[in-house]
Amino acid sequence: MFSMYRKFGLLFLCAVSIFTFRYFVLEHVIVFGDSMSGSFESGSVLLSRKYGLSDIDRFDVIVVDTGRYNVIKRVIGMPGETVSIQNNSVYINGVAVRGGYGSAPAADNVWILHEDEYFILGDNRASSIDSRTYGAVGSDKIRGKVVFQLFPWYFIMQIPIQIFDVE
Repeated sequence: MFSMYRKFGLLFLCAVSIFTFRYFVLEHVIVFGDSMSGSFESGSVLLSRKYGLSDIDRFDVIVVDTGRYNVIKRVIGMPGETVSIQNNSVYINGVAVRGGYGSAPAADNVWILHEDEYFILGDNRASSIDSRTYGAVGSDKIRGKVVFQLFPWYFIMQIPIQIFDVE
């Protein structure tokens, strides 16, 4: 009799642990579409960290809840900054972003971010719907920070924290 209660208790503990891990620690994310091509192809499986979202840095890849579905984009502008696009180049507080994240085909525009907003762009700027379209993203819409790529198998990797800098 005691053994049966022990087995059910262990099963319950495992179920609670899995639930806690899945909903509060890590979540798998599947990439659909080509807005992040160059970094992640459609069908890639990623792991996103759901805790400690206050440590998001520029160029991190995050999961954002758009209200209809989740999207994966790269953080370009941080809270309190001014992001502008002029002549297809991205500027942060008037300083050009160097490297692969510095270009963005779009009409010239300026976004002033509040203290809880981020400016996000897809890596494949030509086919990405991102902050250029729907504006800055509030921190309450961020569901996770991508930390690892699980699939495709030939490209298992840890996501780099920062690749390019602002000049």
